[in-house]
Amino acid sequence: MRSRGRALPGQVLGRSRRVVKIFISHSESDRELVEPLYKWLQCGLGLSGEDIRCTSVENINVGEASMETLREELQLAQAVVAIVTSNSLRSHWVSIEMGAAWLRERLHPIRGPGVNPSDLPSPLPNITNAGYCEEQAMYRLLQSLARRLDLPIVGVSKFELDEMVAVGRRYLTEGLRSWFSLPPAMAASRHDANRFHYVTDSLCRRLHLDRQSLYHCTDEHGCIERDPEPLPSWARDHWKLSRMAVNHLLKGDQNLLDLPLNVVNEELLAELKRALSKRNLKRGEQLRGWFTRAEQWVVEHPPVTEKGH
Repeated sequence: MRSRGRALPGQVLGRSRRVVKIFISHSESDRELVEPLYKWLQCGLGLSGEDIRCTSVENINVGEASMETLREELQLAQAVVAIVTSNSLRSHWVSIEMGAAWLRERLHPIRGPGVNPSDLPSPLPNITNAGYCEEQAMYRLLQSLARRLDLPIVGVSKFELDEMVAVGRRYLTEGLRSWFSLPPAMAASRHDANRFHYVTDSLCRRLHLDRQSLYHCTDEHGCIERDPEPLPSWARDHWKLSRMAVNHLLKGDQNLLDLPLNVVNEELLAELKRALSKRNLKRGEQLRGWFTRAEQWVVEHPPVTEKGH
């Protein structure tokens, strides 16, 4: 007789134990990247929703599935696909999942938009990895998964892969816009806390930064004295440019001419000079104007997608 309220061996929550073929390891903050990848794997390998465990996509929350269930599915999965981003590298759960898969030689890392091979922590650089927006590398990943799962590649949809690339570029652009906009928001908050705190808070939430710790990056006048941690490598030049513009507004720092290479073109440089030459405006209005122009420019001029993005 079945005992009330307890699952029999081989069952989880009243149903047969689920054996997944692919376990997607990711940060919950990267859901917008996970959904198109999930669809592409289904399409390319002819898999059903039952064949892939992906907590962000399925109608199930981690809290609704016991940790034991997730542990068993991770252990039994034939392949673990991990999306490596700045978010996932800060996640203890993703680190545990990748470590377990690495030990079983079933780990297939995918570098998220903006993450280069040199950004990966050991031992990930020694594992064959693909960039989220690298079409040929992603096809090779699909072939590798097909061999591991002993499945043919069927119904590969270029549309699904194109959608992944488009999502990846939007993800990177939005991240750059946030990093680009943070220095003026920080400085403006020093001058007009009531007006600009909400801007700083929203940017900090997106970048997973502590607003209070960021205030240690600025002096009492709002000048940016040091860089926050962690600062992604793909955002460093854009942060540097924005930081120099803010400091120039506040104290006429001529270091603005020391621009990072391959970040700005003559059009943006001319716009910066025009914005910074308007010395008749109040300091707070100057910062707000630069903040608006910085956001608009990055949105209208997405970063050039380099190999590895």
